[in-house]
Amino acid sequence: MTKREFLIALAEELEVPGQELTEDSYWDEIEGFSSLSSLMIIAFMDDNFDIRVTDDQFKSMKQVRDLMDLVRLT
Repeated sequence: MTKREFLIALAEELEVPGQELTEDSYWDEIEGFSSLSSLMIIAFMDDNFDIRVTDDQFKSMKQVRDLMDLVRLT
């Protein structure tokens, strides 16, 4: 998966396809981001990459880049 494909898939998962996500996007800047969004991202990582992210791990992540680092896309 390319960086671009990852960003598109993540935007679709978060139901913000019209909003451009970048590696530098902060979670708190994404329109409509909530605790449910966090759970959706945790499931997204498990389903697509077999990477299990705990709630505590995700809470320490501030940007999309942090997820990409786990997948080694950056």
